[in-house]
Amino acid sequence: MNNTVIFPYNSNFPYRPKPKEPTELDLLFDLAGEFRPFATEFGQAWVSVPLGERGHQVMPLRSPWFREWFWREYRLRHARPRPKPHNLRTVIRTLEAQAFAGPASERPVATRFTAFGWRRGPAMTEPSEAFLDLPNRHGEVITITPEGWSVTPGLHVSFHRPRAMQPLPKPEKPADPTHLLARLRALLNPATERDWRRCLAWLVSALHPAGPYPILVLHGPAESGKSTAARLLRSLLDPSWTPCRPLPRTDRQFLDLAFHNHIVAIDEVQRLSAKTVHRLTQLSSGASFSFKERGDDREPIPIFLRRPAILVLDRPPAHPSLAARSLTVQTKAFTADTRRLEPDVWQEFTTLHAQLLGLICDAVSAALRNLPNIKPPSLPRLADAALWAAAAAEVFGLTPEDLLAAFDPDDPEPTPQPQQNNPDITNVQLSPAPETTSPAHASPPAASPSLSPPRQDLSIQFSRVTPAKASPAYNEQMPVPVMRPRAMRPPRRRTAR
Repeated sequence: MNNTVIFPYNSNFPYRPKPKEPTELDLLFDLAGEFRPFATEFGQAWVSVPLGERGHQVMPLRSPWFREWFWREYRLRHARPRPKPHNLRTVIRTLEAQAFAGPASERPVATRFTAFGWRRGPAMTEPSEAFLDLPNRHGEVITITPEGWSVTPGLHVSFHRPRAMQPLPKPEKPADPTHLLARLRALLNPATERDWRRCLAWLVSALHPAGPYPILVLHGPAESGKSTAARLLRSLLDPSWTPCRPLPRTDRQFLDLAFHNHIVAIDEVQRLSAKTVHRLTQLSSGASFSFKERGDDREPIPIFLRRPAILVLDRPPAHPSLAARSLTVQTKAFTADTRRLEPDVWQEFTTLHAQLLGLICDAVSAALRNLPNIKPPSLPRLADAALWAAAAAEVFGLTPEDLLAAFDPDDPEPTPQPQQNNPDITNVQLSPAPETTSPAHASPPAASPSLSPPRQDLSIQFSRVTPAKASPAYNEQMPVPVMRPRAMRPPRRRTAR
């Protein structure tokens, strides 16, 4: 068909309409067509964007991270400035509607580690495979099955990759596991064999498919490498630019810390309040949070999180709730022969990291394979983590009973009796109590040199003694300031202008 338009007043001048240029909204929708929006199990809209040749990356639709990524891709492809805000909001709302199109679009989102086939649906099933995010520029993951592990493209799992997350090296098969574990033990510096087995049990239980997770409490004398051991254990499975964080003070800070990290490591804790202990124990067994996204006027989004944790203290935990959910490990003090520079420690750890990660992957594979066969006569404390660690004991050259014994509670320490700390009571004298029996009916004590003198009742007499170094005005009463209410103050003097 001929699209030539002939003007009636001049048949010799043909007119062809120019093709319509795509608008900014059309270009935005063309770019958004490459994304795959989906909804999480908690009702939050996410989007999957391509990453590298074989991987992909997920991020919340309403996050500033996705907006910045969208603006950057739009500018690189079309060489145009930042799109108009209302056009971008239209595209985001369209993608959000596609994410909630049906139940088939729901996908779970994990941080660093997840597993399939574990407690999905009303029936409880055994885990079939686990995934550990590397995460490198190719978007690869470690797929762990009962038969072994391999590095595969992460196209069928969704991992949240925060800004502070660092990539893991590709795991390698250890040539000599016994020698490798001996070098790791020298880096962690545990005090006893029991403490070393607790470190191994916590490393395996930190990759449990669903939890609950034990809290690893590191304590010891000053300059014994507690903080370094915490950073090493955290970097072995979940490296980050900030491996150890200070103690959060609010529920929102706890949510941010748990949502963006698989392992929560807290260092230099001087004081633990009852509320902080409750948050830590709740996070290890399962904590429920709720938050609202930016620009979303609907009800808050609920979220359920479980995280393994590392806590660095000066002494063993005294709170019974924290002690019941923790594995306590003591580090020994360094001597002049065992003290090392921290750069040398991290250089050796970097050399061993790939083989150590391969050994941990072998342990998780053994746990997936041997978990149905672990049936102790009685369940220990932290039973889920204990059975999972016992199923992987063969990789470390131990028996399941050895790692089950690592979960035994510590011996209770004697509780110190409270002492009177009254500054006014500075001198205590013990004197015999006065006689209450009349002299007529009193019987004299038997004077026998072979017998001890009779026991006398003692009474306590208190006397106040002024310190010797006190000033002469020590006992003088200090002047009390007089507080005047606002109504009793004299009015200000106003001067005429």
